[in-house]
Amino acid sequence: MNYRVYHNRASAFLRNNYLLILIFLLGLGLRIYNLGAESVWFDEAVSVAASKLGFLEQIRWSLASSDNNPPLYYAFLRAWVLMFGDSEFAVRLPSAIFGSLSILLIYIVVALLFNKKAALLSALILAVSVFHIQFSQEGRAYSLSVLLTLLSYYFFLKSVAERKRINSAGYVISSVLLIYAHYYGLFIILSQNIFCAWQYITHRKTGAPDPRKWIALQLILGFLSIPGLYILYRHSIGIQNNFWLSPPTLKVLYDCFELYSGSVYLLILLAALSLPAVINAGGTSVPRYFGGVFKPPAPSPGEGGTSYASSVFLLLLWLCVPVAVPFLISLVSTPIFFYRYTIAGSLAFYVLASFGAVGTGDKRFILLVAGLVLIFSSVNIFGYYERVDKPAWRAGINYIESNAGAGDVIVLHPWYETEAAGYYAERDDLTIISLSDGFYSAPDTGDKEFWLVLCDRWLDDVGNTKGTVERRIGESYDVLDTKVLPYLYIYRLKQKKN
Repeated sequence: MNYRVYHNRASAFLRNNYLLILIFLLGLGLRIYNLGAESVWFDEAVSVAASKLGFLEQIRWSLASSDNNPPLYYAFLRAWVLMFGDSEFAVRLPSAIFGSLSILLIYIVVALLFNKKAALLSALILAVSVFHIQFSQEGRAYSLSVLLTLLSYYFFLKSVAERKRINSAGYVISSVLLIYAHYYGLFIILSQNIFCAWQYITHRKTGAPDPRKWIALQLILGFLSIPGLYILYRHSIGIQNNFWLSPPTLKVLYDCFELYSGSVYLLILLAALSLPAVINAGGTSVPRYFGGVFKPPAPSPGEGGTSYASSVFLLLLWLCVPVAVPFLISLVSTPIFFYRYTIAGSLAFYVLASFGAVGTGDKRFILLVAGLVLIFSSVNIFGYYERVDKPAWRAGINYIESNAGAGDVIVLHPWYETEAAGYYAERDDLTIISLSDGFYSAPDTGDKEFWLVLCDRWLDDVGNTKGTVERRIGESYDVLDTKVLPYLYIYRLKQKKN
């Protein structure tokens, strides 16, 4: 094949996909920008610490610690860190890559479910979502779970439409990886199984997956997931009597959707667009935005093998199961619901809104929606880049090490922040410990100085105890100096002379 043929194909591809390419580059740029600017925080420091362990060591550490995460991300990060180092930028770069690839993948999935216009709008919403940008700039497994969720749904749709072995294999592999990336992946698999059961009951002769083949796939998936399910079992026992989450409320549920959207204004917009798409799936006409009625798409199955009504039902399951099921579990048992864990469900919310906008059939309205998404998201993004979200451990530890004498002790509160402080510590002659009652009545230590660091990451727990800590240290120590950094209070202390 000569150069001219390659050139013509490349030119045709660019002409047909230039909007998707621009959206992808926009999303990639937003995820790379300022990637290493902030210090790592506790969760990221744990990721780095786990990446320094061998695979079997990671498994033992996971079973013995309170981290409560499956091993896939840590195993991947180990290989990544060996090649590219453990700087803030290097540790977060995989998440930025996963998040950017998700923009392309959501386009492919939505094109199977509906059409390319809805796919483009979904990709745009995801690309500029400050919620997803934030977790694409964090050294944790969230953006990986998003990518694997989309892969699982892609092969799920392909296996329904085209019963080929490669689609079944792709579905099993992506779904197994999803479960090993985050335990909430189980709720994604549950949503797919509910959809298949519903399809079989209501469409037994048209478009229903073969129940025997589907059950066989689930058995294979379950067998490959046994080690991960065992780790989940061990973790679930560990958190039954002691876990940091509180039972969720309806306000927490609302906040979850506001975080998906990025702001109240975008929440109103996305919810308003989703509503007619859902209503229309039941065959009811709803008022159209510029007069007339919302016109339903053609009822025949699309590339993904599902009708419009089935596609909407699938999206509702995709959205509701990862949110509602852990929410209900949290009300009757150990709380496990947290907004970050439900990140995969936000994808369905964006797609439903895209269905609603594109379903009007009005190009002006679709452009208006895209414009509003860009405007509102721009405000969110500028605010995100301007604020500091993570404790300034880099500056804090550098300040201490630049002024500390040999043998000085760094005392931290809360106790778990020792991971983040240890990430930045370079001097071997300084000791890092966590704050305990024994510190307030320590024996005489001569000229040794102490550096007490209170980390107020959530602006609540430490903030409520700061005055108590200051009063107690004032009884036994002289405060030589103080320094305030984002989310950090640093005190230079020396024991009082008796």
